[in-house]
Amino acid sequence: MNSTFSWCVIILAYNEAATLERVIAKTIPVLESITPRFSILIVNDGSTDGTREVSDALVAADQRVHVIHHDTNRGIGHGLRSGYANAEGDIVGMIPADGQFDPEELKGFLPELDGYDVFSSYRKERNYTAVRTLVTTVNRLLIKWFFGLKIRDVNWVKFYKKWILNTIDIQSISPMVETELVVKSIRFHGARLLERESTYHPRSAGKARGASFRHVFRSLLDLFTFYRSL
Repeated sequence: MNSTFSWCVIILAYNEAATLERVIAKTIPVLESITPRFSILIVNDGSTDGTREVSDALVAADQRVHVIHHDTNRGIGHGLRSGYANAEGDIVGMIPADGQFDPEELKGFLPELDGYDVFSSYRKERNYTAVRTLVTTVNRLLIKWFFGLKIRDVNWVKFYKKWILNTIDIQSISPMVETELVVKSIRFHGARLLERESTYHPRSAGKARGASFRHVFRSLLDLFTFYRSL
């Protein structure tokens, strides 16, 4: 099935030189099977391991691949904001550069593109550490309590119809960007949410950073600020 929508896949990378090329090599054929109109936007968030050089080589090899370089590491929130602000396509979303999401799963959303606006993947099995499991559980409960939003996995892969990104002025600067987009799009703009189960693949290289103290603290601060603003 071919999509009538154009797609842009953002790939957020921080020190992922060992996996980035492989992830893009898997993503391109998937997008080719989905639509003739697509682009890939790498957001290199201040990497120091050669991710910049790998990104530039990928851009030179395929005109459908583009890159934004952050001179310093700004964090997940800033990476998401850069990607969403510069993406061009009817359907836009981010996948990680670490290979833990299989782009083949994007095909599962194709039959439902006309009926929904937010397409959310959730991880059934995550193989998290006890600390990260606790952080994730508390985050999900707070989101349900504060915003009445029942979503299985707010911080995993999501794709949005571009009208959402054009309409919402993102205020968060942490991983809370995704929460803000989903909450505002559903509560204030009537967006329709579709969730699909996703397989969480183990890393083959690199280091996870999503549950660092800095990210957790900044996310909680953004969460309370966002709640008060509503």
